[in-house]
Amino acid sequence: MAAPALSDELSIIDGDAHITEPHDLWTSRAPASMKGRVPHVEGEGMDRRWIVDGVEIATTNPASVINKDGQKSRGTEFFGWQIEDVHEASWDMKQRVSVLDEFGLYAQILYPNVAGFGSERFMKVDDGELRLACARIYNEAMGEIQADSNERLLPMALMPWWNIEQSVEEIDRARSMGLKGIVMCSDPDSIGLPDLGGVLEGEHTVEGEKPTEAQVALGLGGSGGEAVDHSPVPGVIRQHPGHVVVGLADVDHDG
Repeated sequence: MAAPALSDELSIIDGDAHITEPHDLWTSRAPASMKGRVPHVEGEGMDRRWIVDGVEIATTNPASVINKDGQKSRGTEFFGWQIEDVHEASWDMKQRVSVLDEFGLYAQILYPNVAGFGSERFMKVDDGELRLACARIYNEAMGEIQADSNERLLPMALMPWWNIEQSVEEIDRARSMGLKGIVMCSDPDSIGLPDLGGVLEGEHTVEGEKPTEAQVALGLGGSGGEAVDHSPVPGVIRQHPGHVVVGLADVDHDG
């Protein structure tokens, strides 16, 4: 699937797009022992919910404003839509690439929905190993999407941010699959981990890590917590809950 040749000098990349996760994203890839525990959809119609190990983590609203006929919602009716109501490119990534071709886009960076923009919703689940499996299965699916799209769809990998050592290992796995970046919540200090502001300013390190000049992006409104009177960004006094994106191309560590 060839990327469009817009010009010799310009390639347009959509830097903030999302994937509406197909309802079988996890169950189709999970081992038999986990199929009933990983994220899956229960209920009917508007009462459908994403469930993990008996815990509701999200509604099944696809968070897409383009309906199945390709028309954009001009109001708020999309909040009541389900996956069958939205354009298939919302959840079918082969169709997504066709949309990129239609609009002359070279590539698109993709963020998650079900787990929350920073994978914070997995913290509703008590079992840490199950949480890790959920993140790993998602990342494997994203690696498949990136490869199948000929590197035109660039999903961000979810981090098991609640465990620093597991996160370091998952960075290595994500990079081995060719994924270009990671995403995590902005406030790990909410569960007793080091404040992210200190991490970015070099106050906290992980054993084995080397100092780097990693590209870090901060998105607002994704972690679901309360606004706090500190920020990972020097000079920003008040930080609303958000998510953090790190480009793996510039991350260097021993693992």
